Amino acid sequence: MKTLLTTLFLILNTTFFILHSNAANRFWIAGSTANWNSTANWSTTSGGGGGASVPGSNDVAKFDGNGTGDCTINATVNVAGIDIGSGYSGTVSQGSYAMTIGSSDFVMAGGVFVGGSATIEINGKLTLSSGILTATSGDFYIGCPNIGAVTFFAHSGGTFNHNNGRVIFDPTSNYTTTIDIISSTLFYNLSFKPDNSSRSIAIATGDTVKAANDVEHYAGSIAGSCVS
Repeated sequence: MKTLLTTLFLILNTTFFILHSNAANRFWIAGSTANWNSTANWSTTSGGGGGASVPGSNDVAKFDGNGTGDCTINATVNVAGIDIGSGYSGTVSQGSYAMTIGSSDFVMAGGVFVGGSATIEINGKLTLSSGILTATSGDFYIGCPNIGAVTFFAHSGGTFNHNNGRVIFDPTSNYTTTIDIISSTLFYNLSFKPDNSSRSIAIATGDTVKAANDVEHYAGSIAGSCVS
């Protein structure tokens, strides 16, 4: 029995290692087309040759100065994170395909992201420090897993365009999570919708969350100023 259990343990461990060893950064290099769902457009290294796998659920899609061409999302996206760096000068366009972004966050320090009409779901943090981020005209979920007291929506620079869509804050953290924005940040429809009534969302000191249309509060507590 001990030998059997040991063998099963080694098999499971090996399988776990194989599954996770494939997780990596995928760098956009802009090949002959602008399509997201083309291996020719992705590399395992910044500025490297194409042919890497399209970013998957364990991978971070990275856009930097070595891949400045535009990117058109032409398939449903499910990645660990998206990182649009300060050196990237192109445009990433969502179109009509849903996007799921995991706990490695959505970070924008440059470039342009143009949301389409489909859902975007971020199961981590969103950080916008530069560039232009136009949200989807549909539902834009921004959550935060149970990783501590963090700022899960941070807009410190660049431009956020609401695109007449709905931003839904839905953290699942047992800690207080914070929204930290600048005076120009404006939502259209905004929902506070954590997964249970014990969640606490704080608005950073001195900030006021503004919505051009509706504000909904489903559960949990909100500390700070919010107007519509």
